[in-house]
Amino acid sequence: MNKCIKASAVILLLYGLIEIWDTISALLMTLGIISNPYPEMYFEPVNTLITQKPEYLLVLFACITLLRISSGVLILMNRKAGLYVAFGITTITFAYVPFFLPLGVFDFLIGSVLTILLATGLNKKETIYKKEGKND
Repeated sequence: MNKCIKASAVILLLYGLIEIWDTISALLMTLGIISNPYPEMYFEPVNTLITQKPEYLLVLFACITLLRISSGVLILMNRKAGLYVAFGITTITFAYVPFFLPLGVFDFLIGSVLTILLATGLNKKETIYKKEGKND
């Protein structure tokens, strides 16, 4: 396993551990133990969702956490499925980032780093075009 792929697995695991906090905070909000710990989002319906229906966020955050940690573990186990899950969860992340701004910037940056590491690790020696005179 090359360094880029290994680094992406570690980042996914660390990112999954960070997402556990979101899952726990959504659970505590659902149970009424804490109030909204997040800053106000730019997309107003998300603020309403966070304050009035945190149980929906609990499901969302739990699934995202599970997918991030699963992909990191699968990659470290040298399973190709981990790469597919990693690309999938990163794509999902890019889709919801605009709705969770300003916090979504962090998700976008980490997702971008993961995409670059995974793509680089998978295609480390491939070139865009073949040089003339070489028959591979």
